Amino acid sequence: MKILITGATGKIGRQSLLQFLQHPSITSVVSLSRRHIPSESLPNSEKFKNVIVKDFSNWSQEIMEIIKDADAMFWAMGTNDASSGPNFDWPVAFQAAMLKAREAQSRTTRFRFIFCSGKFVVQNQDAWLFFLPGARKLKGRTEVVCLEFAIEHKDVWQTFVVKPGGFITPDMFGRRLLPMLMGDLVIDCDEFSAYIAELIATGKEEEGLIYNKRMVGKGRELLQTKTDRT
Repeated sequence: MKILITGATGKIGRQSLLQFLQHPSITSVVSLSRRHIPSESLPNSEKFKNVIVKDFSNWSQEIMEIIKDADAMFWAMGTNDASSGPNFDWPVAFQAAMLKAREAQSRTTRFRFIFCSGKFVVQNQDAWLFFLPGARKLKGRTEVVCLEFAIEHKDVWQTFVVKPGGFITPDMFGRRLLPMLMGDLVIDCDEFSAYIAELIATGKEEEGLIYNKRMVGKGRELLQTKTDRT
């Protein structure tokens, strides 16, 4: 199985990348990024390929030749502000380009697109929001467009929109206490990345929105199973 990822230079994207490279069902991982990602320290680096993309709004024929046979994409690129490019324009442009490339190949399998949104993102563009209204509504608009795209092309495309809470990273102070104190507002990055790896490899979830609580529970199960096996 060949998968794509954006945002692998960030903390959460990199953790997901590491999980992808260790998943037995994933045979190839292509990271699309604006800067080089060294592969020397990556596990199973023979699975890894880094493709530099200078303009995510314009998917060149050269890049599409490399990625057109991929089975899935994890779009982990995004910002916490209302920048239209990474949060709306670029993922929308990718979907259009990938669909066109797959139609030219007469692919019969459905492409799996996973878009990383957030727990506090809202789709209602008229909602009154106390904090970060522009950013939260913009990604909400992206959620809607991605889900509508999947409905329109349901025979060849499937979309999962994951909505994690605040991420707990390995270097964060009080990492083990935060889930008890904040409950469903947060998710450990290890739980999240384990969940995403399984989702992108199998697609065994109901398509559409996937909320933080589901990812926390399933991510813990996957990590525990991995621990038990070792």
